[in-house]
Amino acid sequence: MTDGCQVEIETADEVPSCLRCGGEGLAAARVPHAIQAANGPVEGFHRFVLCPSCDADDPAAAGLITYFHVHGQVSTETQGQFVDLLSRWASALTVATVNPTAWEDDLQAWLQGDL
Repeated sequence: MTDGCQVEIETADEVPSCLRCGGEGLAAARVPHAIQAANGPVEGFHRFVLCPSCDADDPAAAGLITYFHVHGQVSTETQGQFVDLLSRWASALTVATVNPTAWEDDLQAWLQGDL
């Protein structure tokens, strides 16, 4: 969950292809996150792309995917419905946490040419 974080929704002109399968992206969002490093937190964004194939089984995404299949784009008449569905999807986005020990192990393996 985004837990009150500011989620940035990208405009239709900025929606990339799906980052998982390369298919058409319907919507995109950037969710802020911070990774705890030795010198303090490192802040950044994780980009999520709504994909009709990869997200088909996600209950939070299903309504928004259906909306795009039915309406194609947002209109004045369906704006409220779109906002509700978009909010439902965005509020369910989660950024995976990094295991610092596993990350350090991978870094050392990469530095030694073992990865």
